[in-house]
Amino acid sequence: MATLEFCNYVPHKIVINEIGLVRSTPDIALQPIKGLPMIFWRDGSPWIEVNLWAHSRATNAVTDLKTVISNLGHLHKYAQWLEE
Repeated sequence: MATLEFCNYVPHKIVINEIGLVRSTPDIALQPIKGLPMIFWRDGSPWIEVNLWAHSRATNAVTDLKTVISNLGHLHKYAQWLEE
């Protein structure tokens, strides 16, 4: 059965130093999001399209996180219906 999970999203950026070493560091210019909703299918794979849409809505500085959580709650019920 599909699951709705909440993660703590910390934005990162890719940094390449002088010798070409690539690493990921937290992006302090962007705010972390506590409780970003994500939907996963029965087999544990993420519903990529919906999760990307939720991330986009949660980071657009217009949509409230409560709205995103509500939207994903409805999509979670839909995902459960699809899997049945």
